[in-house]
Amino acid sequence: MFWNELANGHYYLVALDRSGDGERVVGYAGLAFAPPDEAWVQNVGVRKDAQRRGVGRRLLEALLGEARRLGARQVLLEVAVDNAAAQKLYAQYGFEAVGIRRGYYQPSNTDALVMMREHED
Repeated sequence: MFWNELANGHYYLVALDRSGDGERVVGYAGLAFAPPDEAWVQNVGVRKDAQRRGVGRRLLEALLGEARRLGARQVLLEVAVDNAAAQKLYAQYGFEAVGIRRGYYQPSNTDALVMMREHED
């Protein structure tokens, strides 16, 4: 699925930690633009040992900047209903719950909360 998203021109970012002896991937995020004015956050993932350090926040801000650059008036995403920390982060950026996708995450059969943010000029 990830390679398919890249092949279809979806926008992806990688967060690197360059401290220490080298660099390591600590997070990634993706955005799909659906013309004329809608974008979907494909994912925001941060390594467990890098969480609570602002990596997800910076990735989300970059995705929202790209969505704005592309002319998206709505940005949507899905987040696990039991991921309160991510829901709180998204709410801080103006996302509101607009629906539920039952059994969205597999194999756990966890529901997804659909959240949306509208951009005004």
